[in-house]
Amino acid sequence: MRRRVPSLLALLLTALAALLFAAPPASAHTELESSAPKDGARLPHTPATVRLTFSEPVEPADVHIKAAGKQLAVSRGDHGNDAIEVTVPKISEQEQRKNRGDLTLVWQVLDMEDGHLTSGTLSYRLTAKAGPSARAATLPEPSEAVHTAWVAVRWAGYLSLALFVGGLAFLALLWPRGAWDRRTRRVLALSWAAGLAASLLAPGLQGAYGTMGTLGAVFRPGTYADLLNTEVGVVAACRVLMWVLAAIALAALLQGGDRAARSP
Repeated sequence: MRRRVPSLLALLLTALAALLFAAPPASAHTELESSAPKDGARLPHTPATVRLTFSEPVEPADVHIKAAGKQLAVSRGDHGNDAIEVTVPKISEQEQRKNRGDLTLVWQVLDMEDGHLTSGTLSYRLTAKAGPSARAATLPEPSEAVHTAWVAVRWAGYLSLALFVGGLAFLALLWPRGAWDRRTRRVLALSWAAGLAASLLAPGLQGAYGTMGTLGAVFRPGTYADLLNTEVGVVAACRVLMWVLAAIALAALLQGGDRAARSP
């Protein structure tokens, strides 16, 4: 009976991991459907607020909007769960000259289901006269380095999961004595460590990318705190917990392999 315990633990872990880490079904990502004022509108002055309506419900914490490099305040408003309002500060005459009379809002929204980031811009022409035009200010853009690192870490996590769960299932079902093999132990331990590291880094990279931050933002506690307030952050925390629990199943399986190797 004792020899069956590690196998049962490994099978239970495999089932839980498959449920938690299974890829979500393909679905349309969150997209911007409309805005008020409309994109491209000519306005006499800076609008006090701009309303953005998306294709599905969004959380204000998942929407990031900047103007001239400055993060703007976002709130729910009273137009439904699929709409948010952003407060736009009044643009000074000097800033208006720099932007050649244009107001550009750079927005990003994080999909609540799969964590996909969608971004775009809204541009408005301010018709109030300003002084001579100057060089337009550079608009903030998502960091390519952060995006590349995020994709690499996610793939590393998927590969580690496949190797770890597949290895546990193989040992539990087909080769219990393999748990005594030194190379097998090393592979399982490395895949577990890589999976845990990927689960810890991925939320920070996702949060940094969503806020148009740099790689340095990955290690800021605030980046993780903001993401943990969302559904995507809760799933990420559950993945970290799953890897911690996986260490218990791995230890139990290896102990079972020790007993199997010593038995005649």
